[in-house]
Formats: sequence, structure tokens, C-alpha cells
Amino acid sequence: MDNEVVFYETASPTDAPQTTQEITTIPETTTVQQDTTYTYDVMEDGSEVRQTELLQADITAGNSWSANGDRYVQYNILIRNISDHTISGWELVLNFDRTVYVSDSWGGVYTEYDDRILIEPVAYTQELQPGETKETGVILYADQYPDLVKYSIKTEGVSQCVSMEETTAVNVDEPENNVTENTENHGSSEEETTGQAAQDPQKNQTTYTSGSLHVSGTNLYDSQGNIFQIRGVSTHGLSWFPEYVNSEAFASLKSYGVNTIRLALYTSEYNGYCTGGNKQELKELVKKGVQIATEQGMYVVIDWHVLSEGNPNTYKDDAVEFFDEMSRIFANQTNVLYEICNEPNGGVEWSEIKSYAETVIDVIRNNDANAVIIVGTPTWSQDVDVVSQSPLGSRYSNIMYALHFYAATHKEDLQSKMQTALTNGLPVFVSEFGITEASGSGIVDTTSADTWMKLLNENGIGYIYWNLSNKDEACDLLRSSCTSLSDWTFDDYSPAGQWFLQNQQNNASIYDKAAAAPTAAVDTPTTLYASDDYWSFSNGCNVSVSLTDTWADTSMQYASYDVTVSNTSSSDVTNWRFRITWNEEISPKEYWSCEIGGSGNNRLFIPVDYNTTIPAGSYITFGMIVYGVQSPELTNITFE
Repeated sequence: MDNEVVFYETASPTDAPQTTQEITTIPETTTVQQDTTYTYDVMEDGSEVRQTELLQADITAGNSWSANGDRYVQYNILIRNISDHTISGWELVLNFDRTVYVSDSWGGVYTEYDDRILIEPVAYTQELQPGETKETGVILYADQYPDLVKYSIKTEGVSQCVSMEETTAVNVDEPENNVTENTENHGSSEEETTGQAAQDPQKNQTTYTSGSLHVSGTNLYDSQGNIFQIRGVSTHGLSWFPEYVNSEAFASLKSYGVNTIRLALYTSEYNGYCTGGNKQELKELVKKGVQIATEQGMYVVIDWHVLSEGNPNTYKDDAVEFFDEMSRIFANQTNVLYEICNEPNGGVEWSEIKSYAETVIDVIRNNDANAVIIVGTPTWSQDVDVVSQSPLGSRYSNIMYALHFYAATHKEDLQSKMQTALTNGLPVFVSEFGITEASGSGIVDTTSADTWMKLLNENGIGYIYWNLSNKDEACDLLRSSCTSLSDWTFDDYSPAGQWFLQNQQNNASIYDKAAAAPTAAVDTPTTLYASDDYWSFSNGCNVSVSLTDTWADTSMQYASYDVTVSNTSSSDVTNWRFRITWNEEISPKEYWSCEIGGSGNNRLFIPVDYNTTIPAGSYITFGMIVYGVQSPELTNITFE
């Protein structure tokens, strides 16, 4: 095969790259300066163990080479349990002197965040017995040879930052002697020692079922210009029920057609974020929820759950700080929405809420120009008719306004308010509803709930059910007797929960592919599905993928693909980039006429020198062979 690039299998990470490539050996990085500020883990037996006495990471830089203008380095990593205790989980963050990308990895899940790489264990590397060592590794590439500056290691929620006293740098101007030593000591600040990974902006570019969402008129649209109806479930207060933030729980809801999770971060009640709750733990729980929703291919609403304080301005400074951090972290994730004040109440006027919203939205927009933002409305998010007379100004885009109802209490009067708001052009979003009385208890009114659901479906309005818990209130999704945290039987759900889930199954297709939005409203990348035979992108490119062969070898399943990209437009397409998603974590065995980055089941494909440009009316081809534990199935393609 012409121009074939052969990638060596990661199951044997010590295999050398092709001999046609320039090979340079980088010296081992062996000298580290331990952090002298120690925190302690409390073990199951009640003893306190210093974090630095738990885990040790040995990082060795191996071969390096150049290919197609990029510089590649292989790192072999040993995670060693140096304690007398079993370690059930860990995280490792590598900090480099420049933006780096993952070419391949083994023994862990590697996520790119600009100049940082987050490493999380896979099943067989997660647990370490006392004295046990687990191996992981990665091949990274960058515009120049990356220099490892420091790393952070974390277990059981406690982190330790280690600075590299002696780092390596590659001098690309002298390829015949391109290894030099850099003895600069990159010291770590106190802030860095408390969890660098959690505080740095993430750049997760995972592609979601319907891509980036945007508001046009009164509706929410997906990246293909179709009305998109959010059908979600809210957690209860994260400080009340943190245990329901788990992958299996979210997957259970997704199986019924739920496409969105709302993470309810109370500001005041029960260890609220602003009233004595552990802010760092709550933020980590929010991040965990976003991560799990992301892994499940779901959208997620970060909810600043204003309630008992009434006026969102009460804790405006906290809100500004929180949303600044969250919007920096998730700036490039297209599945994250922000609800900036849950239920303003207590007589607070729209003008006060509006002033608060303008401040917080400006903070978010400084980091994320496109995320959908939901603004609460007066009287427990009911007075959408009032708001429709004076919404936020035209400089604010992708804004929706919250309407909350509980079907046994709120009937024709609130439905009339909603209709008035829609008539006035206000984009309404039901970010919380129940089918009980407004207290969350009392009767379960399925008749009124059916009326509400018919109105929402007719108008393409998204909704989120309250709530995922077994709190012993009628509105709870689960019965109070249910102690399981996931994999629930239908009998585990409360009567209200059973109504909601049956409703989702009955209406799963509504507004998934509805009427198209105005062309002018579609300015985001188009996400397409592997179930289609043919893909068309808004830039004039058409893509076809042919599964050319499948086979099994020992415990792995292989699949071979040929990809053709045709440019049907009148202009050249340059520097094309595709993200391809599979149904499982895959590894590339071979690929040709392209380069590959990313990790897990989401891989980035970029051009090589000779096919960077797709001329108008022409086409290019590339291909790959991948393998996984199951049978790899291509599920999604996004043109970037």
C-alpha cells in the first residue's frame, strides 16, 4: 500500500517505531523533589498515613522521533504502592512546557488538557496491593519535543505535586545531538500541591449525540439545525445524595431515553456551597458528574441551586467565582449547560435577577462564548411572561429562561404564562418539574402531567425531572425502600418515577429530528452518525466510510476502514480534522495517509503533508486498522 504508515501495537509498548523514522533516546528523568507540605489520608483502620507514603510514580522518557512535522516521545510510567494499605484508585497529571497530544496509550485512560495530560486507570491498573506496581504508558506528540516539568499524583481525594528537578529538552536545531540537559528547578506553588489537575482548565473535545446546542427563536437546536428537546433528570442536592453521581446510575436513566443530567448544587440548604459546605469537595463532585455524563454521551446542566436565600444577588460573588472556574474548565465541551440561578423567590424583582444574570453571564462568556445558559425567573421560576416583556439584551445569545412547575399544583394559569412568553418570543426551558404538589409531596397527578407533557412536546420545549433520590417524597424517582444506587428494576421506581420513565420511552423520538432551524442559526460543526450510509458537512465535504474487513486474533477484535472525503464546494478545504468515535476503547494497529491523536474510543485524524488540502471538486482517502476487546463499531464522526 502506497504511503503506508505502520503503527506498532500498544500491547507491546517497548516495540520500536519504524526504522525510517529519526530515533533519539531521551535520558531517564530520575531526580525529583518531593513536596514538603504533607496532607494525610485516614485509612479504614483509623490510622493516618502521609500521602507521600502511599504512591510513587516512576516516569521514564524512552524513544523519540519526528514524523510529518511533529515530535513524538514515548513515556513509560510505573505506579507503585509504597504503603501498607490497598489503594483502590489513582490519578496522575503530567505537566509539560507546551501543548501536547496523545498519539497512543496503554494501561490507562489519557485525556488532553493543553499542556497537561490526565491519566486515570483502567480496570486492571486501578487497584494496587501493598508493594504492588502497575504499568502504564503513552506516546505524545507536539510541535517541538515536549519537556516534562512536573506531575501530580492523587489517590483517595488527596493530591501530591512533584516538581522535576532535572528535566530534559530536545534541541531540534541539532538533530545529530538533539538531547540536552536542563537543570532549571521548576518549583511548585502551594496552590499546585493541592490538586493541579482539578484547578486547571480542561479542553475536553468529546463529541456528543447531537453536537453543540444553540438557541434560535424560542427553541433549542442541535448542530444539524434540528430542534433538540432535552429530556433530563436532576439530582437532588449534591450534598444530600452524592452517591447517585455514578456511571451506572446515569446509564440506567439513559436506557429509558434520558439524554441530560442536571447537577443540583444547593447554595444554602444542608451544607450548601455558600453556607458551610465543603466547597472543594462539592466542586469535585460537580466535575465528577460532568465527567460521567460525558462518558455516557449525555448533556449536563450545572445548576446553581438558589432557593431559600431568594435573591441570587445574596451570594453573587460566590457565583461569579464558581462559574468562572467551571466555564474555564469546560470551555471546549459542547455538552455542558449552565443554570445560573434555580428559583429566585421572596419577592425579588426581575430587574434584580437581570442585573445578577448580566454579571454572571459576562463571566461565563469570557471563557466560553457558546454554551447555553439558563436564567431563573421570579416567583420560583414561574413568571416567564413578565420576563418576556424585558429579556436580556440582544448582545446575549444562547440564553434560555427557566420555567418550573409541579403538575398537581400548577395548571392552566402557569400554562397561560408559558404561552404568553412563547408568543413574545422568549425561549423557555423547563429546567425542573414534578408531577406532585409544589412541596414535592402530596398526590401524584398524572392527568395534569400528561397535559403538561403534551404542551411541552408540541412546542419543542425541553424538560428535566425532579429528582434522582429515595428521599421519601412523592416526587422522588426512586421508592424510599430502594437502597440500590444503579441498575434499578422497574419496581424500584416510585409511581411518579414510573410515569416519567414510561413517558420517556413513549416519546423518545419526538423532536429528535424535527423541523430545521434557519440556516443562519447554524454556525457550529455538524455531527453525523455512523448509522447513515453517507455524511454531508456544512463546508461542502462528503464523507463515506467503508468497513473493509474484520477478524479476531487471540483476545482482540480487529476492524479495517477506508475513508473517502470529497470536497463538493467551490473552495479548497485545508487542514481538515476528523474526530471518529467508536463503541468502545480502541487502539490503532495501522493507519495510512493520516496521523492520529486522542485516546480511548475518541480519536482525532489529521492530514499528512501531501493531503493537507482537499481541492474544490476533488477528494482524498485515508484509512486505519483498529482493535478492541469487543467488536469495534464506528458510531460517530465530527468534522472540525
